[in-house]
Amino acid sequence: MPTLSYIHISASHSRYVRNSTLKEGTPMRLAGKVALVTGAGYGVGRATARAMAGEGAKVVVVDIDEANGGATVADVERNGGQAIFVRADVSNEAHVRDMVRAAVETFGRLDVLVNNVGIISRKRVVECPLEEWQAIFHTNVDSVFLASKYAIPVMRDGGGGAIVNMSSLAALGGVPNRPAYCASKGAVSALTRQLAVDYGPDRIRVNALAPSSIEDTGMYQSRPDVQKDAEAVKQALFSSHPIFAGLERMCQADDVARLVVFLASDDASMITGQTVPIDGGASITL
Repeated sequence: MPTLSYIHISASHSRYVRNSTLKEGTPMRLAGKVALVTGAGYGVGRATARAMAGEGAKVVVVDIDEANGGATVADVERNGGQAIFVRADVSNEAHVRDMVRAAVETFGRLDVLVNNVGIISRKRVVECPLEEWQAIFHTNVDSVFLASKYAIPVMRDGGGGAIVNMSSLAALGGVPNRPAYCASKGAVSALTRQLAVDYGPDRIRVNALAPSSIEDTGMYQSRPDVQKDAEAVKQALFSSHPIFAGLERMCQADDVARLVVFLASDDASMITGQTVPIDGGASITL
């Protein structure tokens, strides 16, 4: 049985937000909802937890790294939101079952699930060991299956919900030396469609995002050839995708987080089963 680690839950705040990102008195799009975000210790996950809390959701921050997860909770609380931290390996069924249980025991419901965990492999098929291939699928696909398996019954009992899965631009076209990653993200998009079909009658919407490279430390790990030179990474991407270059910037974690919030909210009530690119137009030139 995994250890569930909780961070202090701050006092509740008003249904209306008053901060620098929203106009005073603006109704929050996720008020009264509970959102669980996996891989929320840094990057897109942290930005998503912060954005959802900013829209009124109570957030369950899930990560395998307790220090990073705790930092996300502190970030949420510093901005007036509510959050708890649950340490979990989301490819472990017992951990996933218990993280969903923690959300329900703490907040009484679960309305939104964001599956944001993923790892990458840089070996072509011939060079890729079976164990590495399986590890990519175990983390990138099994985690979505398991989290959905345990979250959906809770959402169904609560009258519905929304699931947002993190696919990738790599699901829409081949990327050199990334067969396991591309295939796993393609599987995430396929599973997204199937979940939308199966659980739409239960008022559960399921969508995925397909981001391009995001400007954070992760993109450097995926491009070791440029040795963490941020400008070189940008120029390599811009030369491959002229439309992307025209925007004169790369995708940021906050860009992705805002789209996650939209898809989780009632503003997207007619959108389900979709993989939505957020890539500066890169996918239309694939």
